[in-house]
Amino acid sequence: MIHEEFMEPKDKVPSLTAEADLFYKRQLEQYNQRFTGEQEFGYLENRDEALYLNYYNFLMGYVKSHIGHEYPRDPRTLLTKNAQAINRLFYSSSLEEILDNLRRESDTPFARLCLEKMSQNSTLSMKLALRMLRQARNLDFKGCLQNEINVALNKIQDAEFDQGVAQVLLKPGNSASPDIFSKKVSEQQVDSYFQPNKWSEEVQLDVVEKAMLPTRFYYEKYSDQVRLWINEDSTPQPDVREHFDAELKEALREQGIDLRDRALTIESARAQLYNVEQ
Repeated sequence: MIHEEFMEPKDKVPSLTAEADLFYKRQLEQYNQRFTGEQEFGYLENRDEALYLNYYNFLMGYVKSHIGHEYPRDPRTLLTKNAQAINRLFYSSSLEEILDNLRRESDTPFARLCLEKMSQNSTLSMKLALRMLRQARNLDFKGCLQNEINVALNKIQDAEFDQGVAQVLLKPGNSASPDIFSKKVSEQQVDSYFQPNKWSEEVQLDVVEKAMLPTRFYYEKYSDQVRLWINEDSTPQPDVREHFDAELKEALREQGIDLRDRALTIESARAQLYNVEQ
């Protein structure tokens, strides 16, 4: 197929294929705009004249549209605004203590909002999430993923998981009734979800030990070159690959790592940054 930009004007004729392709792209863009509600990238991303499906946004958008919660555009604004209250109310590793803390300050908008949202959630799921968050303090990125995979594979086998899917995910915008989830959850019951699952060992994670965490602040703090080198990863982006070595040396030097050190290894550099971030 010869692209029209390489054809003589006299040879250009209407192409049904081209028109259909253009119409299809316009339909996708309109769908994307309707779905996000704004003129910005959402499920469909337009990069370099091509359209790609953003699977992460697709799945997260589906979940958010079905569970009835409202999410701020930038969660850091909400976190920063209520940082002191969060530290004061959510310090405990016990869900019951956290709820008691919130009830004591239920005359404040933030605590009242938290209580309202948490009352719609599964007590078991909140306890599992809280324990995983506390355990994550002493785990690297790979360890966190392995922990979550193990718990998730255990969780999908219980009846409450099926109830959550039926009553929440399959009903758009519906807030789950507090009555569908049990409020009485023992620590022994929580412990059972952290028991080794035989299928979790089959999941191969392409993540090195002590890899840098892929969070929003991680992307802001470290350059692409540092992140890729430390995590022993690669990228198809030509602008990152073109001057990788030269820019890597400067970026690592800013972190106190000198590539001229013959005793330096990727593992030791990764351990150094990992210890700094702990």
